[in-house]
Amino acid sequence: MNRCPAIFACLFTLLIGLSTPRCLAQTPAPKPATFFLMPLADGSIATTVILPTTDEQAYLVYASPTGQIGLYLLTPASLIPPLDPPIPPTPPVPPPKPPQKLASVITITETEPAPIGAEVDRAIRSANATYFAYTIEMVSMPNPPANSLKWIGLSAGRSYPYTFAATAAGVILWQGPTPTTAADFLAMLGNLQPSLAAADRCSGGSCPVPRRNR
Repeated sequence: MNRCPAIFACLFTLLIGLSTPRCLAQTPAPKPATFFLMPLADGSIATTVILPTTDEQAYLVYASPTGQIGLYLLTPASLIPPLDPPIPPTPPVPPPKPPQKLASVITITETEPAPIGAEVDRAIRSANATYFAYTIEMVSMPNPPANSLKWIGLSAGRSYPYTFAATAAGVILWQGPTPTTAADFLAMLGNLQPSLAAADRCSGGSCPVPRRNR
């Protein structure tokens, strides 16, 4: 380690010569160098110094315990491009919800069950759904139809007749005053399940029957 000051003195003189050529009279005195210890990859400790030059750069010079000299040119921090900001992780896309399938259409009236036209009945059946007609008077029956009290209770305070369209699990897909015409009823069903819109185009039994291969 006694050779290190002499080695660094020689390197310091060499680095001044590597700088931008200038007259010695115009060459400013370099800043005092500070020695420090730096661990190397092999686990040894090297004596290290950063030597500024006259061209606004600096060299990192180190001497290993075995006398090996390392020289690196340091780039000023002002010349290092800023790092791009980290890209936030893309949030996972939630799986699509399964479509809510129509299972039942329930109409609540005050005294008489609401009739349903043949076209509307055919559209509901084509969706493998069921039509239910309840009256609010059923709440006083000894054995009211199953689930009737639930839908009658949900219709409380509404203007009758009132209709619900629901899934098999009882999720309400649509509710509102009962459509007054078959066309309005079919339009409501078609909005809930696009396949039911064909029932409106096939009203009156005018849909062509596909041929079957024999």
